[in-house]
Amino acid sequence: IVDDEPMNVKLLAAQLGGNDYDIIQAFSGKQAIENALAHQPDLILLDVMMPDLDGYVVTQKLKSDPRTSTIPIILITALNGTENKIHGLEVGAEEFLNKPVSKTELMERENNARSANIDNTTSGPGSEKNGWPIMQMHRYGIATIARSYVPTREYPLTAPMKSAEMLLQKRTSSSGC
Repeated sequence: IVDDEPMNVKLLAAQLGGNDYDIIQAFSGKQAIENALAHQPDLILLDVMMPDLDGYVVTQKLKSDPRTSTIPIILITALNGTENKIHGLEVGAEEFLNKPVSKTELMERENNARSANIDNTTSGPGSEKNGWPIMQMHRYGIATIARSYVPTREYPLTAPMKSAEMLLQKRTSSSGC
Protein backbone atom coordinates (compact mmCIF):
# COMPACT_ATOMS: atom_id res chain seq x y z
CA ILE A 1 0.00 0.00 0.00
CA VAL A 2 1.49 3.32 -1.07
CA ASP A 3 0.18 6.69 0.10
CA ASP A 4 1.93 9.76 1.50
CA GLU A 5 -0.86 10.06 4.12
CA PRO A 6 -0.28 7.44 6.86
CA MET A 7 -4.00 7.45 7.78
CA ASN A 8 -4.93 6.40 4.23
CA VAL A 9 -2.46 3.53 4.42
CA LYS A 10 -4.00 2.43 7.73
CA LEU A 11 -7.53 2.60 6.28
CA LEU A 12 -6.64 0.50 3.23
CA ALA A 13 -4.75 -1.98 5.40
CA ALA A 14 -7.81 -2.29 7.65
CA GLN A 15 -10.04 -2.93 4.62
CA LEU A 16 -7.73 -5.71 3.50
CA GLY A 17 -7.39 -7.10 7.02
CA GLY A 18 -8.61 -10.62 7.64
CA ASN A 19 -7.70 -11.73 4.12
CA ASP A 20 -4.32 -13.23 4.97
CA TYR A 21 -2.37 -10.46 3.25
CA ASP A 22 1.16 -9.54 4.24
CA ILE A 23 0.93 -5.79 3.89
CA ILE A 24 3.99 -3.76 2.98
CA GLN A 25 3.64 -0.02 3.45
CA ALA A 26 5.32 2.83 1.59
CA PHE A 27 4.82 6.56 2.04
CA SER A 28 6.44 7.90 -1.13
CA GLY A 29 6.86 7.01 -4.76
CA LYS A 30 10.55 6.35 -4.32
CA GLN A 31 9.88 4.02 -1.39
CA ALA A 32 7.20 2.24 -3.46
CA ILE A 33 9.71 1.43 -6.19
CA GLU A 34 12.30 0.27 -3.66
CA ASN A 35 9.74 -1.96 -1.89
CA ALA A 36 8.46 -3.41 -5.17
CA LEU A 37 11.99 -4.38 -6.18
CA ALA A 38 12.84 -5.78 -2.75
CA HIS A 39 9.61 -7.64 -1.98
CA GLN A 40 7.98 -8.44 -5.36
CA PRO A 41 4.41 -8.00 -4.02
CA ASP A 42 1.41 -9.72 -5.57
CA LEU A 43 -0.40 -6.37 -5.90
CA ILE A 44 0.28 -2.65 -5.41
CA LEU A 45 -2.34 -0.18 -4.21
CA LEU A 46 -0.87 3.17 -5.25
CA ASP A 47 -2.00 6.71 -4.50
CA VAL A 48 -1.79 9.05 -7.48
CA MET A 49 -1.03 12.37 -5.77
CA MET A 50 2.25 12.17 -3.87
CA PRO A 51 4.91 14.86 -3.44
CA ASP A 52 8.05 13.12 -4.73
CA LEU A 53 6.92 10.87 -7.60
CA ASP A 54 3.23 10.74 -8.43
CA GLY A 55 1.44 7.43 -8.95
CA TYR A 56 1.51 7.76 -12.73
CA VAL A 57 5.30 8.08 -12.77
CA VAL A 58 5.72 5.22 -10.28
CA THR A 59 3.43 3.02 -12.38
CA GLN A 60 5.33 3.84 -15.56
CA LYS A 61 8.68 3.08 -13.89
CA LEU A 62 7.46 -0.22 -12.42
CA LYS A 63 5.83 -1.35 -15.67
CA SER A 64 8.95 -0.53 -17.69
CA ASP A 65 11.21 -2.58 -15.41
CA PRO A 66 11.18 -6.33 -16.25
CA ARG A 67 11.60 -7.15 -12.56
CA THR A 68 8.30 -5.44 -11.64
CA SER A 69 6.39 -5.20 -14.92
CA THR A 70 3.95 -8.01 -14.12
CA ILE A 71 2.92 -6.76 -10.67
CA PRO A 72 -0.70 -5.57 -10.91
CA ILE A 73 -1.21 -1.95 -9.86
CA ILE A 74 -4.44 -0.34 -8.67
CA LEU A 75 -4.23 3.45 -8.70
CA ILE A 76 -6.22 5.16 -5.95
CA THR A 77 -7.01 8.87 -6.04
CA ALA A 78 -9.31 11.69 -5.06
CA LEU A 79 -9.07 12.99 -8.65
CA ASN A 80 -12.22 12.71 -10.71
CA GLY A 81 -12.61 12.61 -14.44
CA THR A 82 -12.27 10.10 -17.20
CA GLU A 83 -8.99 11.61 -18.41
CA ASN A 84 -7.30 10.74 -15.09
CA LYS A 85 -8.47 7.14 -15.31
CA ILE A 86 -7.41 6.84 -18.94
CA HIS A 87 -3.99 8.29 -18.14
CA GLY A 88 -3.61 5.74 -15.33
CA LEU A 89 -4.50 2.90 -17.68
CA GLU A 90 -2.21 4.26 -20.39
CA VAL A 91 0.80 4.17 -18.07
CA GLY A 92 0.02 0.55 -17.20
CA ALA A 93 -2.28 0.37 -14.17
CA GLU A 94 -4.70 -2.54 -14.22
CA GLU A 95 -7.40 -0.75 -12.21
CA PHE A 96 -8.33 2.71 -10.95
CA LEU A 97 -10.30 3.54 -7.78
CA ASN A 98 -11.62 6.83 -6.47
CA LYS A 99 -11.44 7.82 -2.81
CA PRO A 100 -13.14 7.12 -0.53
CA VAL A 101 -12.66 3.45 -1.37
CA SER A 102 -15.36 0.98 -0.37
CA LYS A 103 -14.18 -2.41 0.86
CA THR A 104 -16.45 -4.25 -1.60
CA GLU A 105 -15.14 -2.33 -4.59
CA LEU A 106 -11.54 -2.67 -3.38
CA MET A 107 -11.88 -6.45 -3.11
CA GLU A 108 -13.53 -6.74 -6.54
CA ARG A 109 -10.88 -4.56 -8.21
CA GLU A 110 -8.14 -6.50 -6.43
CA ASN A 111 -9.54 -9.75 -7.84
CA ASN A 112 -9.84 -8.21 -11.31
CA ALA A 113 -6.31 -6.81 -11.30
CA ARG A 114 -4.73 -10.04 -10.16
CA SER A 115 -6.74 -12.26 -12.51
CA ALA A 116 -6.16 -9.93 -15.47
CA ASN A 117 -2.46 -10.28 -14.87
CA ILE A 118 -2.65 -14.08 -14.77
CA ASP A 119 -5.44 -15.05 -17.17
CA ASN A 120 -5.33 -12.64 -20.06
CA THR A 121 -2.60 -13.61 -22.44
CA THR A 122 -2.40 -13.74 -26.17
CA SER A 123 0.28 -13.76 -28.81
CA GLY A 124 1.80 -10.52 -29.95
CA PRO A 125 4.34 -7.91 -28.98
CA GLY A 126 5.43 -8.22 -25.37
CA SER A 127 4.11 -11.78 -25.00
CA GLU A 128 7.48 -13.43 -24.59
CA LYS A 129 7.28 -13.97 -20.82
CA ASN A 130 3.97 -13.30 -19.10
CA GLY A 131 1.50 -12.62 -21.87
CA TRP A 132 0.28 -9.39 -23.33
CA PRO A 133 -1.55 -7.31 -20.70
CA ILE A 134 -4.51 -5.44 -22.14
CA MET A 135 -3.03 -2.03 -21.38
CA GLN A 136 0.02 -2.77 -23.54
CA MET A 137 -2.39 -2.92 -26.46
CA HIS A 138 -2.80 0.84 -26.23
CA ARG A 139 0.67 1.20 -27.65
CA TYR A 140 -0.55 -0.73 -30.70
CA GLY A 141 -3.64 1.38 -31.39
CA ILE A 142 -6.32 -0.69 -29.68
CA ALA A 143 -6.98 1.57 -26.69
CA THR A 144 -10.71 1.78 -27.36
CA ILE A 145 -11.29 -1.73 -26.05
CA ALA A 146 -9.27 -1.09 -22.91
CA ARG A 147 -11.00 2.21 -22.25
CA SER A 148 -14.56 1.03 -22.74
CA TYR A 149 -14.49 -2.38 -21.07
CA VAL A 150 -14.79 -2.88 -17.32
CA PRO A 151 -14.02 -6.51 -16.44
CA THR A 152 -15.89 -8.38 -13.72
CA ARG A 153 -15.79 -11.95 -12.49
CA GLU A 154 -18.83 -12.70 -14.61
CA TYR A 155 -17.41 -11.03 -17.73
CA PRO A 156 -13.61 -11.35 -17.68
CA LEU A 157 -11.23 -9.86 -20.22
CA THR A 158 -11.27 -12.92 -22.47
CA ALA A 159 -13.69 -11.52 -25.09
CA PRO A 160 -11.98 -8.13 -25.49
CA MET A 161 -8.61 -9.86 -25.67
CA LYS A 162 -9.79 -12.06 -28.53
CA SER A 163 -11.35 -9.03 -30.27
CA ALA A 164 -8.11 -7.10 -29.88
CA GLU A 165 -6.11 -10.03 -31.20
CA MET A 166 -8.36 -10.24 -34.28
CA LEU A 167 -8.07 -6.47 -34.85
CA LEU A 168 -4.29 -6.64 -34.57
CA GLN A 169 -4.12 -9.58 -36.99
CA LYS A 170 -6.41 -7.78 -39.44
CA ARG A 171 -4.38 -4.56 -39.11
CA THR A 172 -1.10 -6.44 -39.59
CA SER A 173 -2.33 -8.39 -42.61
CA SER A 174 -3.87 -5.31 -44.28
CA SER A 175 -0.70 -3.25 -43.81
CA GLY A 176 1.46 -5.92 -45.42
CA CYS A 177 3.56 -6.54 -42.30
